[in-house]
Amino acid sequence: MDKRIKYNNNKNSTLSNKLNSSINPIKLTSPLLIKDLENTTVVNFTYNGSVINQTTPDANKTVAVNYTFKDVGVKTVNINYPILMGNNITLTVDVLKDNVSMEIMNINETKSAGKLNVEVFIKDSKNNTVNDGFIIFKINGKTIKEQYNSSKTLKVAVVDGCAKLSYNLYNFDNKTVLGCGVYNLEVKYISENYNTQSANKTLNLVKTKLGDNQLGPIRVKVNENAKIKMTLTDEFGNFLKGENTVIIRINGRTQIRQEIKNGKLDVILDTANFSAKKYTINMAISSNNRYEDVYRIPTTLTIIKRNAILNIDNTTTHTNGKTTNTCNSERYRWNSS
Repeated sequence: MDKRIKYNNNKNSTLSNKLNSSINPIKLTSPLLIKDLENTTVVNFTYNGSVINQTTPDANKTVAVNYTFKDVGVKTVNINYPILMGNNITLTVDVLKDNVSMEIMNINETKSAGKLNVEVFIKDSKNNTVNDGFIIFKINGKTIKEQYNSSKTLKVAVVDGCAKLSYNLYNFDNKTVLGCGVYNLEVKYISENYNTQSANKTLNLVKTKLGDNQLGPIRVKVNENAKIKMTLTDEFGNFLKGENTVIIRINGRTQIRQEIKNGKLDVILDTANFSAKKYTINMAISSNNRYEDVYRIPTTLTIIKRNAILNIDNTTTHTNGKTTNTCNSERYRWNSS
């Protein structure tokens, strides 16, 4: 005979799809099992060719079996006992996915280009820790990808009931970093043996500070333009992402106001008409919704005098009415004043 019984763990069934779970016995109470059973009759339960349980009926002539399946799907359990003269009863069981619950620990205030640290705890319907499946994360609906493979979704394994994420938000977008503000963090649990479960948590991002960017002293000669070339970094040592406004002042007067991309600054200062002396340069990076501002990055600009060069190639002299040509290759240098 063939009897199909469906069950899952939240119905207190014995045959569970989970390892290391506490199992409540399922009582096989079909009349076929009760009929002619004696208290001394040994009942065998066989699965995949192996006896998984041997038991005798209780006072109500029912038997119970404890067994844990390792995965979901349709399972066939053979039941036999001597009174049936060798005939077997086949019990077909659908091992169903169990439900899980998730707890997302509080997330500390996070820098827009800093590390996002999240801990998620997973338990099954009987409050047992889960050691199966993985979690993916989304920020405002956009899936977090692997750090070195932006085409591959980042999957964090659940180990001993916990999934731990430590992710550098600087890598979340190739073009820019997230701005400060409130975001929705979606946590999604996926497993072959448990039902998919999602939960949400508020993610509060604050601006990232700029790093210790410094300019060295600049020296150029008169009639030359000065040049500044550098790449700006944030407090974590990463190159800036996106657009930022840079303002450069010489002796308090604005010389440059320019949008730069990805922290790359390459500007020419119009100093060709400057006098030979020392000047003060201050560079400021304006704030935006991603980075805090830097009021000034100071340095000095020194304009130095050029060396004058006199070439005397030929001289002509007159002596007693005679003309003499003398070839010279002398060079003379002196500082112009």
